[in-house]
Amino acid sequence: MNMTLNLATQPFVNRRRFYAFTAVAASVLAFTLIVLVAVFLRNFQDQQGIRKQLTTKRQEIARLEAEQERIEDLLKRPQAAEILDRSDFLNSLIRQKAVSWTRIFMDLEKLMPDRVQAVQLHPLVKLPTVTGGKAAALAAVPMDAPLTMDLEMQVSSETIKNLVELLRRMQSSKNFSDPKLHSESPTGGMAPGKDNLYNLALSVNYAQ
Repeated sequence: MNMTLNLATQPFVNRRRFYAFTAVAASVLAFTLIVLVAVFLRNFQDQQGIRKQLTTKRQEIARLEAEQERIEDLLKRPQAAEILDRSDFLNSLIRQKAVSWTRIFMDLEKLMPDRVQAVQLHPLVKLPTVTGGKAAALAAVPMDAPLTMDLEMQVSSETIKNLVELLRRMQSSKNFSDPKLHSESPTGGMAPGKDNLYNLALSVNYAQ
């Protein structure tokens, strides 16, 4: 009978699996390290870019503040005050010319009930409350802003019912709002044989 004896003091151990596992783990760790280094470098570059942008913005802010101070110093001079007053006056004229009578009459025509006519019409442009008088107030309104005004009106009709219908339509209109009745007075007809006319004096907010 043949017997195989291992006479080595340290028996042979198969470490191939251990080496393979170690190699795989080392590869994963190396790949992870590379990814972390790449992320770190990218974040570092982004932070450098952000710092440069912040520096540029701070310099721009400092430049604008210096420019603002220079302009404010110029505006404090008497010559600049005269130019501003002239500019306010010109803007006020432009703003007043911007009132379109054609647009007012077209909007009123859509609103008026049958057999109601406007006897008097006086628009008053609404101005913001600012110091410096009417010219400065008109100049404070942006030139492209919608015109808002109070229309002082006197309307007449043969029946009070038509005038009440006019007030009702004003309350639901998108151009006219908040009508206020000032006075009501019946008057005689313009010619013999005609019915009496009812006159209403009112004011209404109007947006053009």
